[in-house]
Amino acid sequence: MNNFLYCFDSNYNIQGYCSIFSLLENAEEKVNIYIIHKEPDSFKLFQDNLKKHINLSSLSLYKFADYENEFPNLTNRHLTEATYYRLFISNYLPEEVDLIMYVDADAFFINKFMKKLKRIKSQFKQSDFTIGALTTNNNVNIKDKDYEKLNLTNRKYFNAGVLLINYQKWLKNDYYENLLKILNDRKISFHAWDQDILNSFLNGDYFELDEIFNININSIEDEVDLESLNIENNGIIIHYIGSPKPWNIKGLAYPGQKYFYMIFRKLFSSHYFLQINNRKNSIATFYKIFVNKKYFFMEKKFKLFTEFFIGFLLKTNKNNLLKTRKIRKV
Repeated sequence: MNNFLYCFDSNYNIQGYCSIFSLLENAEEKVNIYIIHKEPDSFKLFQDNLKKHINLSSLSLYKFADYENEFPNLTNRHLTEATYYRLFISNYLPEEVDLIMYVDADAFFINKFMKKLKRIKSQFKQSDFTIGALTTNNNVNIKDKDYEKLNLTNRKYFNAGVLLINYQKWLKNDYYENLLKILNDRKISFHAWDQDILNSFLNGDYFELDEIFNININSIEDEVDLESLNIENNGIIIHYIGSPKPWNIKGLAYPGQKYFYMIFRKLFSSHYFLQINNRKNSIATFYKIFVNKKYFFMEKKFKLFTEFFIGFLLKTNKNNLLKTRKIRKV
């Protein structure tokens, strides 16, 4: 069966909803969705809408409850504690799950994918690996001291935003206990959160995913480069890696933001969605982007200004609640 896993909280309800919808829209077969969520009740409206989709077989929503552990390095970050939920999947997923694909809530499907995914899954299942991921050494700032700190003797580092997981091997090899030991090792400072933990544990021992399943769309800063790569026809999953997101001011400067808004506008009767956490920085960044039209890829400027002021005045959770009133039925 086709199984997919998400982990997020109410701050990412809208993004998670858009990502799951993009998955269902591009799936040629029915799929099972599993979500580990901090506040599952806050996702009920989105869940009810998704359950109507023809390509959904089942949607299981679990409340995260493993709070006896401390989650380091989250202060003033663009991520929340939900980034660590991946380490605890064996406490929530049914034991009979075989292969499952984990997808970040800021990653989105843009093309049909089942045929290519089946081919990759077949190769993956025949291998000895427990996890499949995309190596990103060249796209992230990995220094020698980082390899040493995480004990990466193989000098390989992957992005954990899209993962293939052989769940039966995960259980058999007791990934939960092994990953928890690293999480609770206070001698290590994790700058990339659970991604560092997974990399430290695996040390390069993973199946290599094709880049089409985890395209770092934020690495493309010029619209000409974006068009030349023909991602709209060749890509499967685009991933907004790092702090620039289409829903924050900094992300407006990236041409790849259009992919998120193509999905968002199908689901909401709003043109834009902005979450503003640092008001002072957002004003400076917004002004800088607006005056430099070369890097300003947004249309309908009046609606953008309106959304900016709404985001500026409201906290993230209140802005999210406001958007749920503008949700369309799928």
